[in-house]
Amino acid sequence: PSAEVEAVRSVTEVFAEVSPEAPLTLSVESENIAIRMLDILVNTALSNVEVSIEALEEKPSSVESPEGVVYQYLEFTLLNLDDADIEQADLEFSVPNAWLEENSVDTESIVLLRYHDAWEELPTEYLREEGDMQYYSARTEGFSYFAISGEEMLEVVENVTVLQEQSEVVK
Repeated sequence: PSAEVEAVRSVTEVFAEVSPEAPLTLSVESENIAIRMLDILVNTALSNVEVSIEALEEKPSSVESPEGVVYQYLEFTLLNLDDADIEQADLEFSVPNAWLEENSVDTESIVLLRYHDAWEELPTEYLREEGDMQYYSARTEGFSYFAISGEEMLEVVENVTVLQEQSEVVK
């Protein structure tokens, strides 16, 4: 009997010291967590900061569904670091090409959403394609639940053809 190995869906790291001169940087290697890197600039010196990132299996029951097609829900938990301590926080994340194709999601439409009383779209920038992944960065002012979401591509190609044929008939 072979036991299946549960893939890592969360990562936790403790930082002894974080300060404006020594920001917090966390790299994530798990293929099951879309986040690749987290950089947090703080406005004050802090000790024993713990950061946990978890890729959730489904939408948290306490929040409504965001618009668009969701690739992954994430929960960030921070200890000894409040949103007020954050000067700026940047996240880098990836989305597989296979998921974009299977769900007919436009690469350009991917955004990171943060739940803060309601889903808010964060400033998200497309970075690059590397291997079979698309990479993005986003900036947030705080942490809670996040969702990586995109818009489904609309099939308009057929309509264009029909309009061209109709205009030829009219002439």
